[in-house]
Amino acid sequence: MFSSKQEMVEQLLRDRLLLSDLRDLTLEGETVEDQLVFGLQALGETMMEEKRLNLIRVVIAEVSRNPEVSRFLRDFFSSENAQFPLRLWLQKLSDTGRIEIGNVGEASDILFGSALATFILFELSHCRPRQAWQDSPAYIRKVVRMFLSGLKP
Repeated sequence: MFSSKQEMVEQLLRDRLLLSDLRDLTLEGETVEDQLVFGLQALGETMMEEKRLNLIRVVIAEVSRNPEVSRFLRDFFSSENAQFPLRLWLQKLSDTGRIEIGNVGEASDILFGSALATFILFELSHCRPRQAWQDSPAYIRKVVRMFLSGLKP
C-alpha cells in the first residue's frame, strides 16, 4: 500500500492532523469577530481531542530521532501551510473584503499562537488542569478583538 515506512507515517499524520474536516467549516456569526471566535473554538476543540493530542505527543517525541518527521511537523505548523483551516478562513475573509490582511500566513500564525497555542501546549505537557479549556470562549474573544484591532491602519 505504501512505497516506504516514511510514506505510511506521513499519510497517517496527514489523515489525523491536517484537520481537513474544518477547512470548509461555515463560520457562524454576524460579525467577523463572531465568525473567528466560532472557528477558533471549533479548531481548538478538534485539536484538544485526546486522540489528536496523543498523536502530537508521539510525533514530538519522534522529531529528535527522525528528520523527515521533523520536516513534516515544521511544514504542518508553517504559515506557508495553505491547507491549515485558520489560514483558509482568514484568506476567505480577506478575499471577500471583510478584513484587510497584508500577510495571511503571518496573521494566521499570530492568531493561532495567541488564541490556541498556550492551551494546546499546556494540555500536551499536562501543565494545567483540563478545566482551563472551559474558560477559552471568553479568552478567544479577547484575543480576536486584539487581533482585529491590530489590523486597522
